[in-house]
Amino acid sequence: MKLIHKGSLSLAAALAVAMPATAFATNGMFMIGYGGKDIAMGGASVAYPQDAMIVASNPAGMTEIGEMRLDATLALFHPPRAVSADSTIATDVRSKDDWFPMPTIGAVMSDKSTPMALGMAIVGAGLGTRY
Repeated sequence: MKLIHKGSLSLAAALAVAMPATAFATNGMFMIGYGGKDIAMGGASVAYPQDAMIVASNPAGMTEIGEMRLDATLALFHPPRAVSADSTIATDVRSKDDWFPMPTIGAVMSDKSTPMALGMAIVGAGLGTRY
Protein backbone atom coordinates (compact mmCIF):
# COMPACT_ATOMS: atom_id res chain seq x y z
CA MET A 1 0.00 0.00 0.00
CA LYS A 2 2.83 2.41 0.87
CA LEU A 3 4.55 1.66 -2.44
CA ILE A 4 1.42 2.62 -4.41
CA HIS A 5 1.01 5.79 -2.36
CA LYS A 6 4.66 6.80 -2.88
CA GLY A 7 4.44 6.11 -6.60
CA SER A 8 1.26 8.14 -7.08
CA LEU A 9 2.66 11.00 -5.02
CA SER A 10 5.84 11.01 -7.11
CA LEU A 11 3.82 10.87 -10.34
CA ALA A 12 1.61 13.78 -9.21
CA ALA A 13 4.66 15.86 -8.28
CA ALA A 14 6.35 15.11 -11.62
CA LEU A 15 3.21 16.07 -13.56
CA ALA A 16 2.81 19.29 -11.59
CA VAL A 17 6.38 20.30 -12.39
CA ALA A 18 6.15 19.27 -16.05
CA MET A 19 2.88 21.08 -16.84
CA PRO A 20 3.30 24.72 -17.86
CA ALA A 21 1.65 27.20 -15.54
CA THR A 22 0.05 29.99 -17.54
CA ALA A 23 -1.49 33.00 -15.88
CA PHE A 24 -3.00 35.97 -17.68
CA ALA A 25 -3.73 38.20 -14.72
CA THR A 26 -2.97 41.89 -14.56
CA ASN A 27 -3.79 44.74 -12.27
CA GLY A 28 -5.37 46.55 -15.18
CA MET A 29 -4.64 50.24 -14.95
CA PHE A 30 -3.19 49.99 -11.45
CA MET A 31 0.45 48.99 -11.39
CA ILE A 32 2.09 46.87 -8.70
CA GLY A 33 4.83 49.44 -8.45
CA TYR A 34 6.10 52.58 -10.13
CA GLY A 35 9.65 52.45 -11.45
CA GLY A 36 12.01 49.59 -12.12
CA LYS A 37 13.12 48.93 -8.54
CA ASP A 38 9.60 49.11 -7.16
CA ILE A 39 8.22 46.68 -9.75
CA ALA A 40 11.14 44.30 -9.16
CA MET A 41 10.37 44.33 -5.44
CA GLY A 42 6.66 43.68 -6.03
CA GLY A 43 5.63 47.07 -4.69
CA ALA A 44 7.55 46.67 -1.42
CA SER A 45 9.27 50.03 -1.83
CA VAL A 46 6.25 51.61 -0.15
CA ALA A 47 8.00 50.64 3.10
CA TYR A 48 11.59 50.69 1.76
CA PRO A 49 12.17 53.70 -0.54
CA GLN A 50 15.10 53.37 -2.93
CA ASP A 51 14.53 55.90 -5.70
CA ALA A 52 12.54 58.99 -6.64
CA MET A 53 9.51 56.95 -7.71
CA ILE A 54 8.58 56.62 -4.04
CA VAL A 55 6.66 59.87 -4.57
CA ALA A 56 4.00 57.96 -6.53
CA SER A 57 3.31 55.32 -3.89
CA ASN A 58 4.40 56.81 -0.54
CA PRO A 59 5.26 60.53 -0.56
CA ALA A 60 6.56 60.37 3.03
CA GLY A 61 9.41 58.19 1.77
CA MET A 62 10.96 61.20 0.02
CA THR A 63 12.69 62.15 3.25
CA GLU A 64 14.54 58.82 3.25
CA ILE A 65 16.13 59.30 -0.18
CA GLY A 66 18.67 61.82 1.10
CA GLU A 67 19.88 63.11 -2.25
CA MET A 68 18.69 64.83 -5.38
CA ARG A 69 17.42 62.18 -7.81
CA LEU A 70 15.66 61.98 -11.13
CA ASP A 71 14.43 58.52 -12.16
CA ALA A 72 12.53 57.49 -15.28
CA THR A 73 11.14 54.17 -16.47
CA LEU A 74 9.26 53.03 -19.56
CA ALA A 75 7.24 49.83 -19.28
CA LEU A 76 5.41 48.13 -22.14
CA PHE A 77 2.06 46.61 -21.22
CA HIS A 78 0.81 43.91 -23.59
CA PRO A 79 -2.67 42.58 -22.70
CA PRO A 80 -4.05 40.79 -25.78
CA ARG A 81 -7.84 41.06 -25.63
CA ALA A 82 -10.71 39.59 -27.61
CA VAL A 83 -14.48 39.36 -27.35
CA SER A 84 -17.04 36.87 -28.62
CA ALA A 85 -20.53 38.15 -29.38
CA ASP A 86 -22.39 34.84 -29.19
CA SER A 87 -21.38 31.25 -28.63
CA THR A 88 -23.42 30.07 -31.66
CA ILE A 89 -21.89 32.58 -34.08
CA ALA A 90 -18.16 32.57 -34.70
CA THR A 91 -17.59 36.31 -34.33
CA ASP A 92 -14.39 36.71 -32.40
CA VAL A 93 -13.07 40.24 -32.54
CA ARG A 94 -9.58 41.10 -31.35
CA SER A 95 -8.45 44.49 -30.18
CA LYS A 96 -6.26 46.44 -32.59
CA ASP A 97 -4.32 48.05 -29.73
CA ASP A 98 -2.40 45.48 -27.72
CA TRP A 99 0.75 47.43 -26.81
CA PHE A 100 0.66 50.29 -24.31
CA PRO A 101 3.70 52.30 -23.22
CA MET A 102 3.51 53.32 -19.57
CA PRO A 103 6.10 56.00 -18.75
CA THR A 104 7.01 57.02 -15.21
CA ILE A 105 9.26 59.83 -14.05
CA GLY A 106 10.01 61.01 -10.55
CA ALA A 107 12.19 63.69 -9.01
CA VAL A 108 13.18 64.25 -5.40
CA MET A 109 15.15 67.09 -3.85
CA SER A 110 16.14 66.22 -0.31
CA ASP A 111 19.05 66.44 2.06
CA LYS A 112 19.92 64.17 4.99
CA SER A 113 20.54 67.19 7.22
CA THR A 114 16.86 68.25 7.16
CA PRO A 115 13.65 66.23 7.52
CA MET A 116 12.10 68.02 4.54
CA ALA A 117 11.94 67.02 0.90
CA LEU A 118 10.31 68.20 -2.29
CA GLY A 119 9.28 65.79 -4.98
CA MET A 120 7.09 65.10 -7.95
CA ALA A 121 6.06 62.01 -9.90
CA ILE A 122 4.31 61.52 -13.21
CA VAL A 123 3.01 58.03 -13.85
CA GLY A 124 1.31 56.60 -16.89
CA ALA A 125 -1.35 54.00 -16.28
CA GLY A 126 -4.45 52.69 -17.95
CA LEU A 127 -5.09 51.43 -21.40
CA GLY A 128 -7.36 52.24 -24.26
CA THR A 129 -9.37 49.77 -26.29
CA ARG A 130 -10.25 50.17 -29.93
CA TYR A 131 -12.24 47.44 -31.70
